Amino acid sequence: MVGGTPDWIGLLILAVGAFSAVVGVLYALMQHDLKRLLAYHSIENIGIILIALGSAILLESHGAHELAALALAAAIFHSINHALFKTLLFLGAGAVLHATGLRDLNHLGGLGRRMPVTMLAFMIGAAAISGLPPLNGFASEWLTFQGLLATAGGHDIAPIARFAAAGTIGALALTTGLAVACFVKATGIAFLGLPRSAAAAAAQEVARPALAAMAALAAACVATGLAAGPAFHALLGVARVSLHSASGPAGPIPSTFTPAVTAGPHTDFAATYTPLAVGLLLILAVGIVALAARYRILLAARRVERIAEPRRVDTWACGIAPRAAFQYNATSYSKPVRIFFRRIFSPEREVRIEYHPGTAFPSSISYRSHVTLVVEDRIWRPLHALSLRAANFARKLQGGAIQIYIAYCVIAVLLLLAWARWS
Repeated sequence: MVGGTPDWIGLLILAVGAFSAVVGVLYALMQHDLKRLLAYHSIENIGIILIALGSAILLESHGAHELAALALAAAIFHSINHALFKTLLFLGAGAVLHATGLRDLNHLGGLGRRMPVTMLAFMIGAAAISGLPPLNGFASEWLTFQGLLATAGGHDIAPIARFAAAGTIGALALTTGLAVACFVKATGIAFLGLPRSAAAAAAQEVARPALAAMAALAAACVATGLAAGPAFHALLGVARVSLHSASGPAGPIPSTFTPAVTAGPHTDFAATYTPLAVGLLLILAVGIVALAARYRILLAARRVERIAEPRRVDTWACGIAPRAAFQYNATSYSKPVRIFFRRIFSPEREVRIEYHPGTAFPSSISYRSHVTLVVEDRIWRPLHALSLRAANFARKLQGGAIQIYIAYCVIAVLLLLAWARWS
């Protein structure tokens, strides 16, 4: 981090970060267990932090000190933001588990009517982790993009590093899009629609201290996003000291959260972002859409009144009352992604149909699906088994007999004497 670092170290960190981010969010999309889904998103966000760190190392090694400080500040900022919104989301998942005793999304649904405060807090955390403005997750991910763009566009940076940064931009963009899809699934299936089980239908809001904790973290996500400018400039000073660039004459500070130009000594680079303005514009846009929708509803209602007396009826479903089984569940929602990335997941499915005797009418249909988590099943599990075997072998070396320990000492002395003799 103090300069002179070989490019391959920064490139390795970029590659590991991009792999962790993309694979983490893909595995999260396949999960139906709410807490496992959030745990895989931790893998994704650690990947984003590593991406920012890798770009900081590459920029620093090529003399772009200010932009390296920007990228390192992005890594620190995202670490802080991840602590906020991931704690909020795990508290929300804990509230759901406490209220229903369930973590499987396929058995939840309709919790928004029973647990409105939990739903609102979880939605804020979901929007923050998905990188949606003006929340804190967007601010740090936006800074990470700026570090990558600076690396890809640096004139004095090696072509392979620029190419790697450009590829990582695509990986980070894919990660952000998949994260949005994943949390639309988690929030929509858990809190919206009809309950899919009796436990979900009987859920009650959690106690006030738990609601207060979630509300405080949700407010922190909003406040950190809107105050991203001051937070970033405070972290920028930490990053400059870490990179030993504060000892020299201070260059132009990358004012990425003000209407100023971001510039570095070896790149032509400019970008701005004003969180408060973006937030106000989003609120204004949502308000306009809501008013337009309300106006259309009122207009349609007046037209109906002119034709006939309005009636309130259940949703038409071919003569069948609406049921929870008609809704998308976690498995069906993620199926398009599972099919598109089938070479990564190796999906398997089995459909069994039983018919009424002597007829062509099915009496029951059962469906089972399975995905293979390649990295976990084919890399980490074998490594885990190997480590256990190594630990068992090491345990056998400590037999408790003093004679064996004396033999170890004698062998070690003989090896040291041989090494000293031959060297």
